[in-house]
Amino acid sequence: MSLMALCCFWANAQTPGGFQYEVGNLMYMLHDDGTAEVVGYEKPMAEVVIPEKVEVEWEWREWEYTVNCIGEECFKLCEELTSVTIPQTVKSIKYEAFAGCSNLQSINLPDSLTSLGSFCFEKCHLLTSITLPKSLTKFEEGLFSYCGFTSFEVPNYIAELSSGCFSGCPLTSIVLPPNITEIPYECFLGTKFTHFTVPPTVTKLGYSSFAWTPLQDITIPNSVKEIKALCFKCCKSLTTLTIPESVEQMGWSCFKECENLKSVTMLPPSPPENQGLPLFEMCPNFTTIYVVDEEARKRYKALYPWNEFKILLIGEEEENPPTDIYTPTEPETSYPAKIYNLNGCEMKGELQQLPHGVYIMNGQKIIK
Repeated sequence: MSLMALCCFWANAQTPGGFQYEVGNLMYMLHDDGTAEVVGYEKPMAEVVIPEKVEVEWEWREWEYTVNCIGEECFKLCEELTSVTIPQTVKSIKYEAFAGCSNLQSINLPDSLTSLGSFCFEKCHLLTSITLPKSLTKFEEGLFSYCGFTSFEVPNYIAELSSGCFSGCPLTSIVLPPNITEIPYECFLGTKFTHFTVPPTVTKLGYSSFAWTPLQDITIPNSVKEIKALCFKCCKSLTTLTIPESVEQMGWSCFKECENLKSVTMLPPSPPENQGLPLFEMCPNFTTIYVVDEEARKRYKALYPWNEFKILLIGEEEENPPTDIYTPTEPETSYPAKIYNLNGCEMKGELQQLPHGVYIMNGQKIIK
């Protein structure tokens, strides 16, 4: 009878699911499905090794739980933390789990991981490298903001960046996957890029995506249709750039406080839509907008804010050039005419030596 009663007791004993337990200086939330989530720590430590399983005693029994998650703000602001080892059982690391761990230098991400929460590594200033598992497909908001990366290679299996994912990093170089379609909001804000080539699959440059960077030049492909507001705000080393023909919209204050910007070359034959809002505020050196032909010049001169500035044809040095196709009239001893392609790049050699195409010569469009 006693044995039967004992068996009945064990069969009806409650599990410890739904409670927090401390095991080995780490705090865990235990769940009824047999999984455990790391939710904090008892005392700060430099090195953390998270186990695959934890055992707890409850109702005179030992229960075993599989660690599959690192919880929100779990190690946030743990300045003593320098390295973390995570087991293959962990599938998720949540919001701000390691944010503000300013001395974190090393962390392994297991192949089992499927999600990294927003701002997960924000302000991990000494984190300069990380290996991402193939199970990840996108970055969440602010994921690596203000980390210590100076260079980064985003794997091809990451299909989507996120707003602010690299903002504040001292990045000077990056390799982006060939399939991304957007540089999101504040993605590279405050980074250290001086030169940047936007991938040819990108169709949108987001709000403040390159703001407060020391950009000297940027190559924007003929796939970009939209440049959002404040995109290049406070890029004080930028002196000129070319906007490709594909651009249909430009947001307000795109170039605000670009103190050394002198000119832009606009390849769109008609001004991109911007709702008549300012684009070049606090740009004291900005004077000139270059356009592709006379028809484009008329369209730009008819609209604010473009008509606030001198509008010239690509390669033009005088404001009122002849409107006919260029015919050389100078003596043979004069310097040859300058020829540009529609990207605003000067071509080397004489017109007859160039391949067939459309060029700008002495401010006129030439079809060869």
